Amino acid sequence: MAKDNLTKKPLTVADCHALNENTPNHTIADQRPHLGLRLKFYPKTKTKTWFYRYSLISGSKRQIKIGHFPDWSLSEARQAHAMLRKMRDSGVDPKEHRIALKEEKKREEEEQRVQSYTVEELVGDFFEEKIVKRRAAKGQYEFKRFFDKDVLPFIGKKAAKDLSTADVTGVLDRIVKRGCTRHAQVVLREFQSTYEYAIKRGRIPERRNPCAGLAEDYEHKTKAVRPLKAHEVPEVIDWMPRSGIAAGSWKALMIYLYTGCRGSEIVAAEWKDIDLKRGFFYLDKTKTEVPRVVQLSRQAVSLLTEMKAERTSDKWVFPKRYSKSLHITQKRVGDALREKQDSCPVQDWTPHSLRKTVRTQLASMGCSEAVAEAAIGHGKKGIVAVYNLHSYELECRDWLQKWADRMDELLAEYKGKS
Repeated sequence: MAKDNLTKKPLTVADCHALNENTPNHTIADQRPHLGLRLKFYPKTKTKTWFYRYSLISGSKRQIKIGHFPDWSLSEARQAHAMLRKMRDSGVDPKEHRIALKEEKKREEEEQRVQSYTVEELVGDFFEEKIVKRRAAKGQYEFKRFFDKDVLPFIGKKAAKDLSTADVTGVLDRIVKRGCTRHAQVVLREFQSTYEYAIKRGRIPERRNPCAGLAEDYEHKTKAVRPLKAHEVPEVIDWMPRSGIAAGSWKALMIYLYTGCRGSEIVAAEWKDIDLKRGFFYLDKTKTEVPRVVQLSRQAVSLLTEMKAERTSDKWVFPKRYSKSLHITQKRVGDALREKQDSCPVQDWTPHSLRKTVRTQLASMGCSEAVAEAAIGHGKKGIVAVYNLHSYELECRDWLQKWADRMDELLAEYKGKS
């Protein structure tokens, strides 16, 4: 191996400039009183770097980087060499000392970051690193809406490490006062996950999660959704057009009654998926992940034909009123019903009640279990799903038509009495 260019005289600035790929071992070394100071040339990057090479008491060789030439001049490199050599002579390993300083600086910066890390930053990091990667656009929107409305305006600027259980309960109590216990429970669950993630990532000190142990205090007991009774169906149908509910929302409720579809399937319906001539509603995306064809009764076709003639969107069957590029949401339909429900002759029902009503009334009319389940889009279970691959489309058409006719009869009877 070629030896370093060990000149018998101290280095000069000219020597430093002359160092290149042709220099033996690409290295030149200084002489007394600067023994151990070396300048190395790197052909790939065309850079020159100063090093101090030294021996420990144990005899092991070590090397520490000083800086690049000409950013570090010969004079500056010698001054740094003298300081490092003095350190070595005093029994301190310069390289280990530098590593210790870097670690100390890193600890200080980490401590400073923890001290200044706010709840707003904590939530933002969780959103970007977890929510965006794991949830669809709707889930991302809901997460941001929860925190932007109910959490960050009140405690967003507070240091995350100092957040107390009282801070969390203060946020949740505001939500409960609005009568939204279920919403408070969801916010608590999301907030607890957010905090756990930050603790695991070392962004805040390991300590008790301020959200821990609060779930029982904000438990939301969901009341079972009931189906409408047969005599209540015409009362609801008669009330909806004059209820003050936006046309898009009450007509969506009627599609619930005609088809038994899920709310998510109804509000996201597109005209391209509806064949009014054949009476089909094609569903590519379903909760069961099995595409299906919803059979439309004559009454459902009539309503949809009327809606298509008056449509304000070429894409959505139920577009938003002020943003035709988007469809209405299940939440909007549910909110619209709640806002006007006091005037309804039938109380204590939700949009999902209508889906339950279809299933219940089909059974009461004599429809078989298999057909009734297929009509509302429930998937087959157990061994039946393996061996029975029949779709029951014709049977569903027949029974949904019978149900629509039955609703007409009930409505006629109701109006005849009133």
